[in-house]
Amino acid sequence: METKPKIDLLKILLKYKYVLLVLLLGLILILVPIGGNKNPPQEAQGSAGALGPPEFSLASEEERLSAALGDIAGVGQVRVLLSLKSSASRVLAEGKDGALVVNEGSGVQAPVDVTYVYPEYLGATVVCAGADSPAVRLAVTQAVEAFTGLGADKISVIKMK
Repeated sequence: METKPKIDLLKILLKYKYVLLVLLLGLILILVPIGGNKNPPQEAQGSAGALGPPEFSLASEEERLSAALGDIAGVGQVRVLLSLKSSASRVLAEGKDGALVVNEGSGVQAPVDVTYVYPEYLGATVVCAGADSPAVRLAVTQAVEAFTGLGADKISVIKMK
C-alpha cells in the first residue's frame, strides 16, 4: 500500500514542476549573497540632519554635455568647455553660538546643512566638426541652452580644425 502515496506524490511533483522550480530558484537567490558591499561605510556621512556633500564636477558635466552633443546629427567630434561664476557651496544651519552641529556617534560631530548652492554657468564654448552648418550650430546652441540655462549670447559654437 505504500506504493500508492509515492505514485501520487510523483504525479503532483510532475504536475507542478515549473512552480516548484521557480520557488527553488527564488530560495537560492535569497540565500546566496550576490555582489556584496563594495563600498565600505564611511564615517561622518549620512546623518539624519545633514545632507551629503555636493556631487558637482565641472569635468564630468563637460563630458556629459559632450556625449549628448555628439549624438546630434551632423555634429561629429565635439569638445565642450564650460566656465562658472563661482564654486559650489553649502548653507549651514545657524544657532545662537554659530553653526549647528549634530553628534554622529563615536564623538564625531558634523555641521547641519540646510542646502547646497550649486554654481551658475558663466559661458560655454563648443568646438565641433559640423559647426560650419547653421542647422548644426542652432541645434548645438539649443542643447547647451537647455543643459546649462545660459542664453544664446553666452554660447560659442566654433568649427573644429
